Amino acid sequence: SPDLLRGASRPSELSSAAQLRELTGFTATQIGRIFGVSRRAVQGWIAGATMARHHEEKMARVLGQVRQIAGPEEQRRAAILRSDRGPSIFAQWAEEGRDGRILQPSALSGADLLKS
Repeated sequence: SPDLLRGASRPSELSSAAQLRELTGFTATQIGRIFGVSRRAVQGWIAGATMARHHEEKMARVLGQVRQIAGPEEQRRAAILRSDRGPSIFAQWAEEGRDGRILQPSALSGADLLKS
């Protein structure tokens, strides 16, 4: 059917950034704050540009958490932004982008391997 051939018409065909935007109603600027990137970078992701591996991993975690929040987009967004019980989920995600980035360990040298 012609409807199946239209790009990005089904959630599985949307980029992960577009899915996040659709599920939360967040702007590209807000999504950029979560990942520590510019609005333009997010717009590229929405259009299908490749994300860095650490951003892909964080996006998978964020989308998993968003999908666990019941209700329509407005309720999800409100739940993510709610801060009456401490830092909001949004603030926690944004802070993780600054301080909690998963660092890749450096490779061990041959001398280091011999010491073990």
